[in-house]
Amino acid sequence: MASSTIDSQITAAIAARHTQMAQLQREVDALQKAANALGRKTTGTPTNMPKTPSTTKTGRTPMSAAARKAVSVRMKASWAKRKQASQPTPKASSQSQTATKTGRKPMSAAARKAVSVRMKASWAKRKKTTRNPKPKATPRPTRRRLDGSR
Repeated sequence: MASSTIDSQITAAIAARHTQMAQLQREVDALQKAANALGRKTTGTPTNMPKTPSTTKTGRTPMSAAARKAVSVRMKASWAKRKQASQPTPKASSQSQTATKTGRKPMSAAARKAVSVRMKASWAKRKKTTRNPKPKATPRPTRRRLDGSR
């Protein structure tokens, strides 16, 4: 008895939804006729409705071609400005021809030879002091234990 009442309730609910669906379909048809009267083309499928931009895996919306072009123009201008600021002035360019990457003037051959002689003398002095290592400490005398072991 209880199952028959549940079946009848479910059947009545399904019938009510079908009537609601039919009423909604009539309303959609009426709205489409009104839109056609205004000169707009519509179709009965909601898939042709304008979509919101889809998102990528990171959750960002993709950029349009115009937006990419605008970013490209801005970045190129920024890079050109940075490159122009880093270029030396005409006065400094004559100095940069004689300077190395570190900003120092290059060493003359005589200066390089003098540094070489000083370094060789320094290395020889260091080598001489390290050849004579410190004398090893003498081992402590061992004490005899009372039990006779060492």
